[in-house]
Amino acid sequence: MDTTPATKPAWHPSVLVAVASGVAFAAWLLPASMRDPREWRWLMAGDAAQHQFGWWFFRHEAWQWPPGRLWSFGETMGSSIVYTDSIPLLALAGKLLSPLLPEPVQYAGPWIVACYALAAAFAWRCGVLATGRPLAGLLLAAFAVLVPARALRAGDHFALAGQWIVLWSIAHYLEPGPRVAAWPRIACLVVAALVHAYLLFIALAVFGDPGAGDRQYGQYGADLDAWFSSLAGARFAPHWPPSGERGLEGLHYLGAGVLAALALAVAAGAGRVPAGLRTHWPLVLAATLLAALAVTHRIGLGGQVVATLPLPDEVLARLSTFRGSGRFLWLADWLLVVCAVVLPFRWLAPRRATLVVLACLAVQVADLALPLAAFRDSLARIAQQRAARELPASPFWAEATPHYRRLSVVPMAHAPRGWEALAATAVRAGWAIDTGQFARTAWPAWRREREWQLASLQAGLLEPHTLYVVADPALVNLDALPADTAVGRIDGFWVVAPGWRGCCLGAAPADAPFARAGAPAPTLRVRGAQVERSVGLWDDGWAGERAGLSIRADGEGTLVLRLRQPEALDGTDVPRVSANSLPAEPQVEPDGVLRYDVPVAAGERVVLRIDAARSWTPAGAGAGAHRRTLAWLLVDAAVVP
Repeated sequence: MDTTPATKPAWHPSVLVAVASGVAFAAWLLPASMRDPREWRWLMAGDAAQHQFGWWFFRHEAWQWPPGRLWSFGETMGSSIVYTDSIPLLALAGKLLSPLLPEPVQYAGPWIVACYALAAAFAWRCGVLATGRPLAGLLLAAFAVLVPARALRAGDHFALAGQWIVLWSIAHYLEPGPRVAAWPRIACLVVAALVHAYLLFIALAVFGDPGAGDRQYGQYGADLDAWFSSLAGARFAPHWPPSGERGLEGLHYLGAGVLAALALAVAAGAGRVPAGLRTHWPLVLAATLLAALAVTHRIGLGGQVVATLPLPDEVLARLSTFRGSGRFLWLADWLLVVCAVVLPFRWLAPRRATLVVLACLAVQVADLALPLAAFRDSLARIAQQRAARELPASPFWAEATPHYRRLSVVPMAHAPRGWEALAATAVRAGWAIDTGQFARTAWPAWRREREWQLASLQAGLLEPHTLYVVADPALVNLDALPADTAVGRIDGFWVVAPGWRGCCLGAAPADAPFARAGAPAPTLRVRGAQVERSVGLWDDGWAGERAGLSIRADGEGTLVLRLRQPEALDGTDVPRVSANSLPAEPQVEPDGVLRYDVPVAAGERVVLRIDAARSWTPAGAGAGAHRRTLAWLLVDAAVVP
């Protein structure tokens, strides 16, 4: 089966009709509030909030290297707009154009509209390239608009609505004559990389280069019957939910019209199928391999896991990078949609092909009308409910805005209760926040940060420019808090505010639910400063994996901290030292001692933190020796004028 015409088809105005159909369908599907870039309240929940806050914090944060790096939202939990699924393509462009954009602004809704327009355009392109007939392109665009897999991403998973990139890569594959030049393919891959990693992987597979071990591979795969299990309410096919927790990743129903068109085309040209498979074997192989990844080792059928193939733990850990593996079936999905229109036009007389595809399009509309209308109503209802959510409104937050630089949520957790409201408060105040929701996060770093957070709060090591929101007041040791700390309940959140002398919060209450455990005695002396609190292994001069202290200098000067590493280390890892959350750079003295200089002002509280993330095995120990916590010897600490 040769699907490429002898000559490259010229541009045709019917593509405008195709694009208009995509825009019209998106306008019908999405409520007006979602399409309006000035409306953002409908994004205040779950994955949608993750997307919006990733963009929102990134917009107001200074450029970093590499571009796209994000610190103010999540800090150690999230390090890039990639991990907030904020569509880097639009986030980077939006940041560049930020002075011209309204405040605030959302691009999720307009992006969905653009995805429908682009899907229709590239579907039209595939149809015309494969048949030479603009009518085939129009019909394929209509089918592409009505495929449910993309519509179901309109509520939360906005980047994954960019499946038009798969159609773009298929269109490149169908280019007639000598294969398309390198730069259009590179452009497709760059755009895919700046939208979502799964789309990049699929695009690479089409171009012939298919190329965190949390053991979640198989959890979000696709069942063997994913193409035939319809949406609830579909007219012509039975519905049963995907097996396990597969959810959206397991929903790949193409519609009864697509399935009927495929069946009729194969019946009409059954003898040509083997030749077509041989001609396009690289694309067929890529789609098959990705489908195998999508199905995973947990075989689902009829809504149940019917078999689990054994995989070595190491292989499972590596495959768990593709946690949402069911998405890899998208290449086969869209190839089947393209074939549903192209094959009748290739194997039947033009008039008969037109009648067959039009009839199947009518079946597609009748089959999906009810579930798509129900989904449309659901989007409108969800958007209205989210927009009605109350955000923190106490005058405390406005008054606190100039006094703090960051918001710390204790204990750190992924997507804790009320994180959306706290993130909205932080971004409006211009603060960083150390908690949020992320598609990926650095769990070891997150655990270390959480341990430090809890230990420092218990010891009363409160950073002066950090406002603390505490989920459980029992975590607060009242006896250890500095005397100028205020605590109270604001908009349903327990707040601990160092150095506060404003509205709505008073002195620390003397009764429950706060704990009293006695104030920890400082175990370290610093010349030229008063040590208020300390945490870590200071008694014998050693600092543990995480240690810290708070001081008030007697006069203006520089706090000089000098540390010596254990002999077991090779000097390539040095501890990270920060003062009031700002990093201090090390200097190596001639004797190998690391020196950190921190400017201090008279009477100002400075919270110094030391992070040494490694553990080590003593030199000369056997293979099974116990690894010890990394410790650093404190040589000297003093404030010098």
